[in-house]
Amino acid sequence: MSVSIKAPLPADDTPPSDPINVNWLALSNTQVDLAWSPSTDSGSGLSGYRVYRDGTLIGNAATTRYSDVLLPGGSEYTYEITAVDNAGNESARSSVVALTQSAGDAVYRINAGGSAYTDSFGRVWAADSGANTGNQDSVSARISGTSEERLFQSQRWDASGAPELQYSFTLANGQYTVNLYFAETYSGAFGTGLRTMDVYVEGILQLDDLDVYAEAGANTALAKSFSATVTDAQLDIAWVHGVDNPMVSAIEVLQESISDGSSPQPAAPTVTFTADPLTVSSGGSVVLSWSSSNAMNCTASGDENWIGGKSPSGSETLGPLTQNRTYMLSCSGAGGTLQRSVQVQVSAVDNGGNENEGNGNGVPNGESQGGGALHPLIVLAWLVFGGLGKMRLPYGGA
Repeated sequence: MSVSIKAPLPADDTPPSDPINVNWLALSNTQVDLAWSPSTDSGSGLSGYRVYRDGTLIGNAATTRYSDVLLPGGSEYTYEITAVDNAGNESARSSVVALTQSAGDAVYRINAGGSAYTDSFGRVWAADSGANTGNQDSVSARISGTSEERLFQSQRWDASGAPELQYSFTLANGQYTVNLYFAETYSGAFGTGLRTMDVYVEGILQLDDLDVYAEAGANTALAKSFSATVTDAQLDIAWVHGVDNPMVSAIEVLQESISDGSSPQPAAPTVTFTADPLTVSSGGSVVLSWSSSNAMNCTASGDENWIGGKSPSGSETLGPLTQNRTYMLSCSGAGGTLQRSVQVQVSAVDNGGNENEGNGNGVPNGESQGGGALHPLIVLAWLVFGGLGKMRLPYGGA
């Protein structure tokens, strides 16, 4: 009789690769969505990610996305991401991303369906008030996507029949930001289309067939933000039945301006956006640098590696580049939004190692994509108003 003994597998003490390309998008003055490129782990396998705000762990993510809900406006935040494997090894933290959320003076904060509550930032949420009808409910389930779980564990919901649920608040005429917070905590609505609702703010339809589960999943915080103009000294927010009963977890009203003209106009943002160099060889890299004033956040677009939220100032190296690129940067502040763009040309390299300006598709000028021969060129150069111009002319036959 032979007995085979398998040696135990070596312990996994190697952490996953570090998360990279962390981007953010400020969906409102109280919510930030984070996204990053996936990490890899060749040992026990990737388990998930940890999200740190200002150096403190605030949550875990199973995917490469995370929403941070209920942030105070007017403050700067930094975020870092780590990857964790099934053996518990944690990677180094990603590069830091920073942003500043816009501010607004809170006029009302209501814990819908619940009692008075002071959150981890010291903000006081008043006990449920201002509703014309409905029922209160609460759960003990853990809520993802926020550090303020208690605020999402209660809700006011409205059974079928008149009247429809409405919250009304007395305030001065002017411009306001309305933030509504939701979490689908009812197991009977854990499925797409099982609960939908419309929401009106000052008589304007702001949410059409809102499906909290479809957007956020079960027991996960969701924030919606709108701008509202009040002209009758009362702010009205109404919920209309779709499928099942409409509900809400918390309401926040922030003052933007009062209509008596006392609020000064905020300064418009300024943006400087450059690329170095403006022409690169195929396979080369470019450094994008930017700075802004009177801006609280910026958003990149134009390329799969240049997308999403950016700090008001910074620099990034992108590459390798194989075709011409146009990079865009839009920066926003209380005084508006300003967009800048920069174009980077990519030069192809022929078999002799010489650079030729590309046609935008990585093909040298004078050479067809079908593989035709590269014609000899005559290069003419001259001075035009103090600058150097040049022209390439074909020389010889085909």
